[in-house]
Amino acid sequence: MECGTVITRVLAEAARSGARVVRRGFSGASPESATRSLTRLARELDADSRLIAIGLDDLPPSDESCTLRQARALRKLWSAGALVLFSVYPEARQLVERLPECTKVSAALLLDQCVSAPETDRCAHDRARLTRGIPRLARALGARGKERPVDSPSPAYLDALGEVVELSLRPTLSDEERRLRLAMLLLGRGTRGDLRLVLGEAPSDLLEGLRADAPLFGVSGGLRRFCALSSLSRGSLLTCLRHASSACALFPDVPAACLGLLVDHGDLRRAAALATLPECAPALSKVVSRGAEFLDLGEVALVLHSLKLAGDERPDAAGRLESAARALTSSHSPLALDARGSARVAGEAESLFVDARRVLRGELPIARPDTPVRGRLRNRLMAHVRACVLMRRGAFSAALAMLVCGPEEGERESVSGGLLAIDRELARLMTGGSPRESSPAAEQAEGFMRRRPLKGLMGYVAVLDLVRALMSDDDGSVAELEALSSRYERSEDTLVQIVALACGAVADLRGGSAARAKIRASLAGTLAHGAGVEYLERASRCVAEIAAVRLGEGLGPATTEGQSDDLGSVCALVRGVLLSDDGSAIPSLPEGIPWDAVWLIRVLGTGLGKFSLGLIEGMPTAWRRAASANGPLRPHAAAPKVPASQGGPGKTRKPVDLRLLGGFELRVRGVLIADWKLERRNAKAMLEYLVLHGGGAKRFQLVDQVWPDSDYDSGFNRAYQATSVLRREVAEIDPNLSLLMAGRTSGEIMVDTSVIGCDVDAFRAAAREAVDSRDDARKLEYARAAERLYVGDLYVPTLDATGFISSMRESLRNLYADAMVEGSAAALRLGRERTATRLAENAVRANELREDANSALVRALRACGRGVEADRRLRSFEARLRRGRGELTAAPDETAGQ
Repeated sequence: MECGTVITRVLAEAARSGARVVRRGFSGASPESATRSLTRLARELDADSRLIAIGLDDLPPSDESCTLRQARALRKLWSAGALVLFSVYPEARQLVERLPECTKVSAALLLDQCVSAPETDRCAHDRARLTRGIPRLARALGARGKERPVDSPSPAYLDALGEVVELSLRPTLSDEERRLRLAMLLLGRGTRGDLRLVLGEAPSDLLEGLRADAPLFGVSGGLRRFCALSSLSRGSLLTCLRHASSACALFPDVPAACLGLLVDHGDLRRAAALATLPECAPALSKVVSRGAEFLDLGEVALVLHSLKLAGDERPDAAGRLESAARALTSSHSPLALDARGSARVAGEAESLFVDARRVLRGELPIARPDTPVRGRLRNRLMAHVRACVLMRRGAFSAALAMLVCGPEEGERESVSGGLLAIDRELARLMTGGSPRESSPAAEQAEGFMRRRPLKGLMGYVAVLDLVRALMSDDDGSVAELEALSSRYERSEDTLVQIVALACGAVADLRGGSAARAKIRASLAGTLAHGAGVEYLERASRCVAEIAAVRLGEGLGPATTEGQSDDLGSVCALVRGVLLSDDGSAIPSLPEGIPWDAVWLIRVLGTGLGKFSLGLIEGMPTAWRRAASANGPLRPHAAAPKVPASQGGPGKTRKPVDLRLLGGFELRVRGVLIADWKLERRNAKAMLEYLVLHGGGAKRFQLVDQVWPDSDYDSGFNRAYQATSVLRREVAEIDPNLSLLMAGRTSGEIMVDTSVIGCDVDAFRAAAREAVDSRDDARKLEYARAAERLYVGDLYVPTLDATGFISSMRESLRNLYADAMVEGSAAALRLGRERTATRLAENAVRANELREDANSALVRALRACGRGVEADRRLRSFEARLRRGRGELTAAPDETAGQ
């Protein structure tokens, strides 16, 4: 209650009045030593005739003999004319009872005045909820009007809360009261009956004392209910658990009983937090009993740990539960259910988790869509399975209708709720929804999936990312689509791989690479055929036909089977445009809008030039209006082109291409030279040094850098041998190509910069332009170019004796962060919040302690409507900053003294 602060102020006022001030602190002192100190102080000050003000902090609880002597010493000080202020904890009230003449200041009088504010003042009301008027918490919360949301308190507040929790579980309390307080903190809120179930009893006198002296626990007037501050947010709970760990170790039966009660009451999220305590291990069988619900919260590690502890005593459903847990966490094939019992368990929540994994692998779910289920979790998971089955057939409008009218999403911070939010967003986008109007629920679901170790379901997030990039027509969307496609086209999930290859084919068509587009689309069609996903197979074949015509090939015979649906109508339109330049071959099309294939109209009507124009002109007016509902089609839209000098790896026109970002790769005329060949004689380290050193170096500089253990004579010979290795490897591919030059008189070895191109130079030019440009559009264009080029940190060879390469690696990383920060700011000013968030995240990954990078990320997240994640990122940055600088928080008594 900050009694020390009150005493400090009173003593300061007495000192200004000319009184002599004496201060004694008894925190941690034994009753005997405190009694001796008081007696000695009374004897010393008895003869002093001046006005004396005495402050005594935290007199300890004592037995009857010590209390009698302490009261006698205090009366002696009063009789001598001294003003005495002393503070005691409630358990030391025996001393106060022996001094009926003293004026008592109760805990209620020390509360912050915010508790008396009218409820119409929302700011004061939230402040009262967070602090209960406890002065230490009110001071940590900050000035009125600047508080964070109740569910996201500041780090300073959480630190103060931790101190209050430790003081509330102090060793001077009786074991009975400490157990009661610990149970109330762990449960967070409940009734007196709950406390009886945990502790066996809940004495009225202790509850009455907590109501009067400890607002932290929020005991109601009738002593029937309580609501501790640990129930306000997850951060408050974790802080309480961290600072109550010693009390939990002392009373291990209390946290175990609290865990069991929380599971029985259905407060599983709080139970999952308690389950991290080692004292809760005996009660983890409760977790197994409701394992599917814990899996839904993302607590996979907890479920697996509980199953391991259960051993042979696990229930019959433990096998299904373990299969579900493995399916959620593994990117490999999930454990298969027993085929003989698959029909019996098809509607169980555990099997539905496995079905969610099977869909990503291109397999049909075990559960039939018409399988009856009971329970909210099963209903949500079954709705996800039904939506996946519909979207697998291309019935996106039916899936959207089913999801809109289906079961409630439940908690968005859950697996089932997140899957439904992603399903709804996918169905919305595929039926013509705008990618610029992303659902907050989908973004929250993505964040939940990424924060939790749910590798088995990350394919849904990948598909959503790909579809968003595919449907976007922003400048630079081609580069983003290509990057995402390249990342996911080797996914172990067949469905993700098919979608990535199809999206990559569209990116290639928009970028002018028809040959690669045909290969990707054909491969996507083959994979879709093998997985039985007919809709994706037909869509991929359609894209492959466009690529084939662009390559000058003819169209094969049209397949008529299954062409009467929406996709068939759009594919017929595509073939008509491909077969006739003047539109005479376009068949008659139904006027009804093909909602299940309107996405394909928008994709093919964007960025494909003449073909897109023919498609737009050949489709019915109703189709055109539906495809243009969220923005006009842009037939000639294309990504901004990076200048030729910044073409990046693999796109330079020079015969030799050297890649140093993200690894070492040397190509001559497009042919890759194996690393093991360049490792001989340290040729790789020498070439990198020469290229980064401006194209040449003195021989003695090479020796100091690559062969530091050699003298100059032997070092010069080694440099000659390394040069021979490089020349020989280049000559095997192109005998007429000369890469290295040596000057005998100057003693210098040089690379011919006219024949070799390096991605470092291209990246450096793009990043500097992104930093220096004053035009936001140009700044963003070059920031994206720098992002594409910087695929990783600069390669550092095994020999870097002078540290030249390491210092350049750090310099390039900082330049990359600069470009990403500037690009994020430019994207935010241009209204492209998603791009701003991605670029800012790149900057934070490059240097997590950069304040401007973290500030840019927080601004971008808030602009996207992701305020909760922005606050979490800000708190994380502040914590990293404190750890990085080695700052220590001042002790509470020192802060009060100041």
